[in-house]
Amino acid sequence: MDKKMKIAYFVLVAILLAVPSLHFMGAREKWVDLAGWEKRADIVPLSFVSYTNRAFQTSFTENFSKSFFLRKTFLKTALQIRDFFNLRMFHYGYNSSVMEGRDGVLFEKPYLKFHLQTDRSGDTNKYASVMGVLKEMDAFCRSIGADFVFLPMPDKPQVYEEYLPIWLDWFFDYSNYDTQSKLENVCRANGIKVFESGKYLLSRKKEWKTWVYPPGGTHFNAYGAGLVYEGFAGFAKTNLENRLAFNGFLGVRRVEPIWSVDDDISRLLNTWYNPRLRSNPHYAPEFDAKDVANEGSAIILGDCYREQIVKIFQDAKLFAGKKIVPSKRKGQAAKDFRDVIADLKLVVMVYQSFNTDRLDERETEIASIFAAMRGAREQFVGGKSVR
Repeated sequence: MDKKMKIAYFVLVAILLAVPSLHFMGAREKWVDLAGWEKRADIVPLSFVSYTNRAFQTSFTENFSKSFFLRKTFLKTALQIRDFFNLRMFHYGYNSSVMEGRDGVLFEKPYLKFHLQTDRSGDTNKYASVMGVLKEMDAFCRSIGADFVFLPMPDKPQVYEEYLPIWLDWFFDYSNYDTQSKLENVCRANGIKVFESGKYLLSRKKEWKTWVYPPGGTHFNAYGAGLVYEGFAGFAKTNLENRLAFNGFLGVRRVEPIWSVDDDISRLLNTWYNPRLRSNPHYAPEFDAKDVANEGSAIILGDCYREQIVKIFQDAKLFAGKKIVPSKRKGQAAKDFRDVIADLKLVVMVYQSFNTDRLDERETEIASIFAAMRGAREQFVGGKSVR
């Protein structure tokens, strides 16, 4: 072994030996108790008893592994390498599906496949089968006097491209490709009304006063949902058969933190301190004071975003009482639509992920909801049409 190698080994050993010593001297990484999911145990005082029953060794190991001062550096480096290989070899990985981008902003890996060109050259003929179901649903809605609209939601990488991990630009053929436009064109070619929420949202990006996706989360907040509502209201005035009245969206007010779907991400990421996890802003939407409460009802179907659209429509008092019903992802039954099927005026399909490799899943889900809607009409109204 030459002299340089000996020096390198000596320095490495010295560093490894120094880390525990620095820990004893108080050089520890800041610890944040995330949602009570995991807590850092204090070191049991060293004594003959605690040493012989190994309570001291166990508590020291746990405390050290969760708080030594280089922990964040080591873990983030290891996880970034793992993310790189997951994306390089498999395009995206479900093993720990959340990735940290620039400035601590978090993203979900599955949606990055949109932006690694995996769906760029997808054959639009693959949509033929699911479009057949959508055309049937649209015809059914028309026959009972309801409007059917597809509302494809943008994803966080599309909206906050500037915060994606920098190595995506370095090592991948990265492109923030607008896959939604292809889907929207296919829908229009099949006579399905589409509101281009992504384009509308990005067209107003310079006006944003706060985040539309929480920096430490991956789902829209009330501000983002409110802006989509505002755009949808303008779309509805000229594109829907039913002339619905919409309460004006005034913006949002900051509220005390409450549980949201993004708080679950803290459980996935409780391996290092990420300040964004404690800085997610929570908002309540504000609308004009008038109570529009259109006659009729609405069904909102789709993925997790359907809940947010239901909530924003309820807050905006688009329809009265409980006249806005979300679909189920599985086990949809006719009785679920008993209270809305007779006077249905609006059906909105909300999906964030509708790319070509998930069409079978989407088609099965939509077909189940459609069957329940028809069943409800037959059971509770008698199948009567109004047009």
